[in-house]
Amino acid sequence: MTVEDIGTSEITVRIANNSGEEFSYEEYFSLQKQIDGQWYTIPVREDNVGFQDIAHILPDGESVSETYNLDLYGTLEPGIYRLVMKMLSAEFLVGHGRVAGTEGE
Repeated sequence: MTVEDIGTSEITVRIANNSGEEFSYEEYFSLQKQIDGQWYTIPVREDNVGFQDIAHILPDGESVSETYNLDLYGTLEPGIYRLVMKMLSAEFLVGHGRVAGTEGE
């Protein structure tokens, strides 16, 4: 998963499947911030936040762009963050541009 675009309230990532098999991912995501070399999950700022329990199927050799709302976490202070979904993550910088994503196993 790699970051394609990041704005003040949303992030767009590209999910590529090169696993040799069909891959599925959900709409649920979390946001983590790196502090002193450790990753910490950021709590959402609103009550009653939910995600649809839908599995998206991505065939081998294909990719898709997905956009996620960052407003759930309030104003992000400058630093290194990562969007996390199941076994995938994409790192990015707030206040300094973006960082190339990393693909999960």
